[in-house]
Amino acid sequence: MSGSSLSSRANSAPSLESAKKIWLSENFTNFRPQFREQEGEVKQLTKTKGKTKHKRMKTYSLLDRNRFLTRLRTTFCAVAIVGASLTLPSAQASGSAPGTITGGFAPCFNFAAPPRPVGEDTIIMWNITVDVTGDFTGTLVGTEMDVIHPDGSITLHGSALFTGSYNGGPSGTLVYTFNGIGNAITGHETLNFVARQGTDGLAGIYAQGTAVGDLGAPSPGCYLSGEGTYTGQVIFAP
Repeated sequence: MSGSSLSSRANSAPSLESAKKIWLSENFTNFRPQFREQEGEVKQLTKTKGKTKHKRMKTYSLLDRNRFLTRLRTTFCAVAIVGASLTLPSAQASGSAPGTITGGFAPCFNFAAPPRPVGEDTIIMWNITVDVTGDFTGTLVGTEMDVIHPDGSITLHGSALFTGSYNGGPSGTLVYTFNGIGNAITGHETLNFVARQGTDGLAGIYAQGTAVGDLGAPSPGCYLSGEGTYTGQVIFAP
């Protein structure tokens, strides 16, 4: 091969730079869609990961909020319990507890006013003094009104001030109110009573119960007398 031919071919052959451009122009179109497709997948993956991360962050946020509310409720309940215990009366806070009461009583009746008829009924006002024994020990002094019906049945109510003690503790006073039924023929009576408004050693005590007794013959200083028993519950109240 002659030198002129080689020179001619060398001049006609594309340079390295030209060859590179040609190769890129022919192959870039094949790589570009693939790159864009991959780029889209990367963006979609990044976007999906972002959503996942955001969703997880929201989930964690809700969990944290629920945990906070749970702790807040627990704290509030604890504070409420402590506050309630602090508001209990001193007798209950010191360890005393509600309990059953039992005992006996012996009433003494004297007229507070002459009996008077009202229609077919007869009304009698009594001054009463009652000796009380048992869990409550002391004396009741008060008044009672009896309404005696034509058939001998009695409806009654009254009030009295108790001075004494409970379970051997310090002395004080309680206001008793009561109501019940009786029978003028048999002398049997059943009462429901409430004791409250305590003072001194009986301050804060609230009691309620039932008393059952029978009237008997007069005794020295009493137009009528009797005896009976009581049962009930005592609780402490402000």
